[in-house]
Amino acid sequence: MEIIWNDVDMVEVCASASNGRYGGVTQFYTTVEELSELANRLKGFPQKIIDIVQFETGGKGGDSFLSLKFYCIDGVGHTAVYISMEEQSRNYYARPEERQVVAFELRCEAGLIDKFRRELLRVAESQSGVASLF
Repeated sequence: MEIIWNDVDMVEVCASASNGRYGGVTQFYTTVEELSELANRLKGFPQKIIDIVQFETGGKGGDSFLSLKFYCIDGVGHTAVYISMEEQSRNYYARPEERQVVAFELRCEAGLIDKFRRELLRVAESQSGVASLF
């Protein structure tokens, strides 16, 4: 996630993601408070194998949409994030087929989620920069 524009009330974020086989990019508007809230909810994730942290912004079928769902994939605490992205063509007369949609799972280590959390908090506080999850 990278903040590409900011204002007093909101920021525009470019999110790009890939699991090596599938990938996508979307741009969405949100607030630094929402980014900070996501970072705070990810602190210590996961504490229990049933923990889920979800973040959604935009609206399905709207101009853009991003959903991140962090969860455990097994009983020993291995983690993943389910990523769903949508973006409408910027063309006013866009056809439904011009809508770009992708959804996939990205498996990752809990320690990398914590690194992403710290970067996201820094990005929200400075209203600039990049937060990455590898």
